Amino acid sequence: VCELTATDESAYDPAFHPDAVPGYPGGYPSALKFRKLELVGELASPRKWSAERAALYTLVLELVDANTEEVYHVEGCRVGFREVVIRDGVLTLNGKPVVVAGVNRHEHDAYTGKVVTEESMRRDIALLKAHNFNAVRNAHYPNDRRWYELCDEYGLMVVDEANCETHGFVLGGGGSLPMCDPRWRAEVVGRVAAMFERTKNHACVCTLSLGNECGYGPNLRAAHAWLRPRTRLPIQYENGVKDGDCTMLEGDGRNPIVTDVICPMYDSPAQIAAVAAEENAAAPKGRRNRRRTGERPIILCEYAHAMGNSGGGLHVYWDMFWSRDESKGLQRVQGGYIWDWVDQGLVVPKGPLPAGVCNSPATLHQWKAGDDGMPAAAAAKRLPPYWNDGAWGYGGSFGPDSGEVDRQFCINGLVFPDRTPHPTMSVVKQLQAPVHFCALDASGLKPGVADLVTVRIENRYTFRTLAHLEFHYRVSSGNKAAPVFESVVDLETTSPWSSPRNSGVGKGGLTVYPGDETNIVLNLGSAGAAAAKTPGTWLTVEARLKRSSCGGLPAGHVVSARTFTLAAALPAAVAMEHRALPQVAVEAAAAGVEADYNRAHHTLTARSAGFYKLEVTADGSGTVRLSRDGASGGAGLTTASTHLFYRPVTDNDNGGAELLFPFLRKWYRYLPPGLGLSDTFSYATQWRSLGLDSLQACVREHAYDEDARTFTVVEDHASSASGVLFTTTSRFILRRTHVELAVEVAPRRALRRLPTLPRVGVEIVLPPETFGSDAAVVWCGGGSDEEYVDRKLSGGGVFGPLKADGRDGGSSGGGLHTPYIYPTACGARTDVHWAAVVAKGSREGLLVAHATSDPKPCAPVPFSGKGQWRADAADETAVENPRFAGKRKRRPAGADPGTFTFTASRYSVAEMDVAKLHTDLPRSDGEAAAALRTESADVNAPPGDCVLRPLRLQVDTAHMGIGGDTSWAPQTHDQYLIHPTAEGGSWTYSLYLQPLPESVFEPGAGGTVSCATRSCH
Repeated sequence: VCELTATDESAYDPAFHPDAVPGYPGGYPSALKFRKLELVGELASPRKWSAERAALYTLVLELVDANTEEVYHVEGCRVGFREVVIRDGVLTLNGKPVVVAGVNRHEHDAYTGKVVTEESMRRDIALLKAHNFNAVRNAHYPNDRRWYELCDEYGLMVVDEANCETHGFVLGGGGSLPMCDPRWRAEVVGRVAAMFERTKNHACVCTLSLGNECGYGPNLRAAHAWLRPRTRLPIQYENGVKDGDCTMLEGDGRNPIVTDVICPMYDSPAQIAAVAAEENAAAPKGRRNRRRTGERPIILCEYAHAMGNSGGGLHVYWDMFWSRDESKGLQRVQGGYIWDWVDQGLVVPKGPLPAGVCNSPATLHQWKAGDDGMPAAAAAKRLPPYWNDGAWGYGGSFGPDSGEVDRQFCINGLVFPDRTPHPTMSVVKQLQAPVHFCALDASGLKPGVADLVTVRIENRYTFRTLAHLEFHYRVSSGNKAAPVFESVVDLETTSPWSSPRNSGVGKGGLTVYPGDETNIVLNLGSAGAAAAKTPGTWLTVEARLKRSSCGGLPAGHVVSARTFTLAAALPAAVAMEHRALPQVAVEAAAAGVEADYNRAHHTLTARSAGFYKLEVTADGSGTVRLSRDGASGGAGLTTASTHLFYRPVTDNDNGGAELLFPFLRKWYRYLPPGLGLSDTFSYATQWRSLGLDSLQACVREHAYDEDARTFTVVEDHASSASGVLFTTTSRFILRRTHVELAVEVAPRRALRRLPTLPRVGVEIVLPPETFGSDAAVVWCGGGSDEEYVDRKLSGGGVFGPLKADGRDGGSSGGGLHTPYIYPTACGARTDVHWAAVVAKGSREGLLVAHATSDPKPCAPVPFSGKGQWRADAADETAVENPRFAGKRKRRPAGADPGTFTFTASRYSVAEMDVAKLHTDLPRSDGEAAAALRTESADVNAPPGDCVLRPLRLQVDTAHMGIGGDTSWAPQTHDQYLIHPTAEGGSWTYSLYLQPLPESVFEPGAGGTVSCATRSCH
């Protein structure tokens, strides 16, 4: 308990004096007098507030009659004690350097717009804490008062930002005008003052921002001069520049006067590394350091623009944030704030709302159910049975003059409007995790002798030990449905160098202090150790909460996890020969295969008794009919196979000068290649100008080699705009149990103009009659969530079964298809060894594996960015100088050698590429929904099929990254691109296609593809 004493009650606070700085619009009436009353007390050794431990005290103020001791009034609030100081250019909280895992958050609700409830705030905080965020930037205005109280309570550091922004002036070339015109001075200073006075006593407010993108000038300096003597908190502002001049659009966050934090937005990791190196230079001795070199931390106020399918390259930033390498100045690179939290989409009802019905979930459901007085049958007809009661709309979705120019640029969050996380969130969570599993040492694992492995862990908390966590681990094998072995280690009771098989409990346990690393020994048991000899075995380690936390997280919540490979899966070619793929008999020899080649009809028909039937037509249609021999009729397993070099463009692919000047799209193709505009125009414009989105296949020749049992088809892939761009050679090699499709892709000279290709692969079309609504995909390798070469988690395993079509908005219960509001390429899984599509209803399945003899992808380099390649650089340059990544490669960095990337979707590339909303995509409801649609006479349904559509399995030997630094320029890091004219000149790979035997679907068929899975999570 601490009592406060009033002192100096006659002192005026110039903040409220009407004749002082005109800090409030219009000023206060001179009749009012504002006095400052200080209450002073001392609390010995208070518990400090932090995002890890939100320690709060209750402050009670009583107004008491001095004579009668009658209490006139009582006020109370929660307060916290914390110290935020910049020391030696490093931001510290309570004396400790802190890494900012932040996000920009707009107040937004899908139904009520900017009006948010406390329930919505609590839901946001729970999600933020669950995904290891510790900070929020209030973008770009002071938030609801309750938000600060909740951030105090649950532990989130807040950047409080004044509502100053001048984008409207930028369009007229005067972005800094309000900061320079004296008529705006009172308004600018007043908004900063109001922001500060309103929340100055909240422990969560750790940084103050003067505004966002509103230029620079004397008015901003006046606001800073008003604020600086009133607080010791760091002040930040991005829109200035280091030379102190005014800005037209963006600054560099390095103005020496108004910002204590170097806070750029959207700098690449390479740019940040360069700034850190410059700031690391010592200031000249004996001279005033006017530029404040080396005095300020570097924290990005915005980075990793999360627009649609984005987040590529996040790991490059976080490798830097966690580095703390003082020789490169990285100790002052302390994190940033991702842009941004939520897709700012609004629900657009499918039909006109009657009078008195609000656009809210409850009333919309009531209306649909007929509870508003209309019969339920009629209510069902007036609301079409789409996957949502309403689509999430964006600019232009609400009629004329509703922001068509803005398009989907507010659909750039980490979560959908209903707060369902985007796939990027799982990667963000792991990168920001306060516990890092560094490495696995399995050298001591000797089955039958020693069942122990060692995992090195690092405590990345700022203040906490790991005593509140326990470590769960399990061994999984590719041919087992359940973990082979699982157990738990508690560091408080178990010594790191003991195991349950030996002594079990170490005396005193182990304390891992913040910043420390240690080894923990895991006993895999005899079963786990024996499984470790089997190809395709993985160890997953998880740090879980022992009990519920003050952040609202339940006991058992996974704070951090990592999967290590104990025994790598075999390459596909070796696995086929050794029958090591899921329990399926495999033989490579061609004995027993019957083939009939009809040159006049351009067809090959083949049969391998007991295994498969094949029909290939070499007429440019891509007809490839593969079926299981012995299947009773049906549509077979495949109907077509075509080469793919284009993907539905992502928001990042669309980023370029054309965003501001759309007319440039049609002019790009006429510009000379030598102008070097590949970094100016979007990838999408460059791809389409050459016709990658409209390639037509023309068969040049085909032949059948009886001795080699090989049918060869050579095709040219041409566009009307550029002629032939690729020549492909496809060899269908008839094996005893499977068909090998060996492919060689030769790029043509016209592709030299492109900085990258989207993909190199094959699309295999699977008929809906065979692979209906119960069709699911199982795969080995990579991870369970959507992943790309520049956005993935390390790991491996067997995942699925997962349906291909999760289509009910952000609340989808699952599926390989990710329903981004603006449809884009999605659903990819990378580092995959094999994938199988199974349908229990038809008792059919298809296994696809991949192999390549091409040179392996280059190793990822640190601190990369756009434009970091040199055509003449040697590979070792990547080690000597991280600004360069060696020679350009045909395959992107980050992909495991020999693996492939695949997607499975009910939508074609062309359908995804032209859709502007997810509800624009053709319906794919299945038979039951189609019957309901017919009965309801739904005339308002969008065009497309009302029955289940073909399943398109897209298998890529190379797929470029998705990028994520920005969405308005082609900024995918060069090391994650596919360079079409790199050395080597072509891509070669093989796909192995094998029908699954009917025995896979027999009840109790242990170890087969249908059950050799574990649930995705």
